[in-house]
Parts: sequence; C-alpha cells; structure tokens
Amino acid sequence: MPRWTPLHLHLVTPAFVGQPPTPGPQMFPVSSIRGVLRYWLRALAGAHIGDNLSTLARAETAVLGAANDTGQPSPILLRPAKAVTYQAPSAAHTWLPGTTASAPTGYLLGQGLYDARTRQLLRPFLAPDTDIPLRVKNLAGDEQWTLFLAALWALRTFGGIGARSRRGFGTITLPDSHTLHRAPQWITRDDDQDLPQVLHDVGEALTALAITADPGPDPAQRPRYPHFDLGDPPDWYGTVDDQLNANTPGTALAETGWALRSFRLATTSDRDDDHDDTDRPRPGEGPRNSVDYREITKPYLNTGRPGHTIPINAALGLPINYSDPAPGGGTAQRRSAVIEPLPPTQSNPNAQATMAPRPGPPNPAAMAAARAHRPAPPTAALRRASPLWLRVHHSGNRWKIRSLALYAEWLPAGASLRIRDTTSEDLRTHTRHPSTGVPIPTQDTVDDTLAAWFRWIGRP
Repeated sequence: MPRWTPLHLHLVTPAFVGQPPTPGPQMFPVSSIRGVLRYWLRALAGAHIGDNLSTLARAETAVLGAANDTGQPSPILLRPAKAVTYQAPSAAHTWLPGTTASAPTGYLLGQGLYDARTRQLLRPFLAPDTDIPLRVKNLAGDEQWTLFLAALWALRTFGGIGARSRRGFGTITLPDSHTLHRAPQWITRDDDQDLPQVLHDVGEALTALAITADPGPDPAQRPRYPHFDLGDPPDWYGTVDDQLNANTPGTALAETGWALRSFRLATTSDRDDDHDDTDRPRPGEGPRNSVDYREITKPYLNTGRPGHTIPINAALGLPINYSDPAPGGGTAQRRSAVIEPLPPTQSNPNAQATMAPRPGPPNPAAMAAARAHRPAPPTAALRRASPLWLRVHHSGNRWKIRSLALYAEWLPAGASLRIRDTTSEDLRTHTRHPSTGVPIPTQDTVDDTLAAWFRWIGRP
C-alpha cells in the first residue's frame, strides 16, 4: 500500500516562489516544483530519446502527468506538509545590504525583482536556511519512481526553485533524501560527477517502461531542446565547479553577480584573453555599459537606427532589456528598449518594408489603436531562457559556483531579432521609435560565448 513519505527541501540561497501578496505564513506552491521537475526530466530523458517529441511526452506523462493538466494525472503525488514563512522585501538586508555592495546581487535579480534606483527588493521571498516540508507518495512502479528521483537529483544538483534559479537563487539541498523509498546513492549526494550513473539508470527505467525512440538520438545532431547526452566526453553539455571567495550566501551571490556582470560587459577579445584582467570591472566599481548597449541600444534610442553590431550577450538568454536616463531628464525619467526574437512565421521588421505585401483584412486591434493614437500591439516575441545555469552552493567549508551549459538549438531556423522601444509614453522628451531588425548571432557565436564563460569564471 503506497504511503506518504516526508521530503524536505532546504534552501541555501533566497527563493522567489509563487506570488504571495503579503509576507507571512503561506502554503508552499507545489506546482512550482512540478514545473521545474518537468524541465529536468526532459533534460535527462532526452539523452536517450532525442528529438522524438511524442516519445518524450510519453516519458513526461508517465512520471509527472499530462503537462496541460487536462489528461493523465501524475502518479507521483506531492503535497505541502505545512506552511512556510515568506519574508518582507525589507528583510533582504541580511543578504542584500542597501549599499553599493548590493549592486552585483541586484544585477543577478534583474529588473523584475530589484529596483536598482532605490536599491530595494520588490517581492517577498523565502530566506536562506528555510526548510520546505513536503510529502510525496508513489502510486506507480519503481521505474516511474526512479525517473522522479532522477529529475529531483538534477534539480538539486544543477538548478534551483523559483524565479532567477538560473542565476543562483533558490538553490536547495535534500537533507533527508536517504530516507526516501529505494533511494539510490546518487540522490543522497550533491555531486555532478554522478550524472553518467543517473543517465544510465534513467535509460534502464525508460526501457523497462517500453518508452524508447527508434531511431535514438543522433550524436552529431544538435538537440532541439536542452538535454544531456551520453557522449564521453559529452557533446551537448558542459559543467564545472569553481570556488568562490565568499563566506555567506549573500557574499556568494554578490561574487557571482560581479563575475556575470563583468563577463557581459567585456568585449569578445577580452573574454578570449586568458591573461589580461585589466578591463574587468572590480567589485564596488561604478557602472559600465556593454558593447551591445553602446553600439546597438543607445544609437537606436537616440536616432531609431541601431548599429550593425551582433548582440553577443543575446547568447545568454533573450529577451534583453536595457534602460538609460533620458537626455535632459531627471534620474527618474528613463528610456528603455528590448532586444527580442521573432518566431520564424513573423518577418523581420526590415524585411516587411521591402516585401510590400498585399493589404490584408482589417485588423480590429490595429484600427482601435489608431483611433486612440497609440501604436498597435507589438508582434508576439519568443522567449529563449539562458542555456547557462549557475548554481551557488556550499561544499565542505567553501562556497562554489557550478556552471552548466546546455548546447541546444539556440533559435529555430528562420527566426529573427528585433529591437523595440519600450519607453513609457509619459516621457514626452523622447520620440518613440518603430521596432527594427538587428543582426542575429550564429550558433557558433553562442557556443563560443558559453565556452568563454567557463574560461572566465575559472580565472583568479
């Protein structure tokens, strides 16, 4: 008879999970765990299934249920055991001091979680050392349980929970994993060197469930979605642990933020120079601007015409939001723009003018916008999450940063990039510019950028 088993997640770094309206005790949103477990299950199963998406969906459904919640429910039940306490944004001073020293951590948090002008956090959070008590019950067989534990292992080993988990937030440990039913040795350790054994066990479980792909993955074919592979050495992922100088969660995040920010601000030649650190901004140094901003975004906001530079930082995820003070305006008056990808079915904004298509049927939304003297809603853009995961974790008596790069297809064939003016209409001193195309990085550029990160983070 299946029974409920305790499963505790212990937070190493702050987590932003759910959207609690106020601080205080709240039941933990288990759906947020399920979502990220799906990601890691695909990453592990993909090493055996490859681009056969229907077979991948069968594997996912067998363990976590149908993704749309309208079909087969998950046979692995997860429930919160009791409430967890969300902290007020002001309580972040324990790991995000309200001084210039917080700037690198604010950089990691991003504009949705942190106001760089006021140096304030914008959302309640779960603090480091928070214990998240859950219960788990397996209504399926041992194979589904192995796949669930493998996804949980990858979540613990490479990722985290909640917003900005790709940037070191929401790091967890599994303090009671050894008490789980049929717990393999790898679930009880926090060691990325266990990945080959985990992939082996995932393959055996998929075979036992008759979830196999014919043909299997082509080692020479770049994955269409992020997943591991069975190559030795691997072809489509890379991972490394590097030591930090930090001694607290806050200083570990700040050091990670400084490293990532300095990398994004460096030129391609700076990144490739293994010996010269003279152009790297130092902790506490005033803000600089990236090449992407100087040569693409600022000319666009000034004149409506971006430069022809390839936005190399797009390799670390899209969209990219930029903001700067409006010329002649106060510090609160800022212009903004976003570099974002368009799907293959949408033409590049520059191409639309040269193709001169026949007029289509009336667009009610566009007509209503014209009547209101407002621009029509922008074409829906793609999202491309960063292929680089940064996990800030504690090992022995040292803080470390574990980097994982997944070399999947960066953008589908035929996709394009545009820059779009997102400046508030209330800023009367700025003329809103129409969106326009920008050069798109090649897949080799993306790969080279990720490889450069591994060299960069390993420097003293």
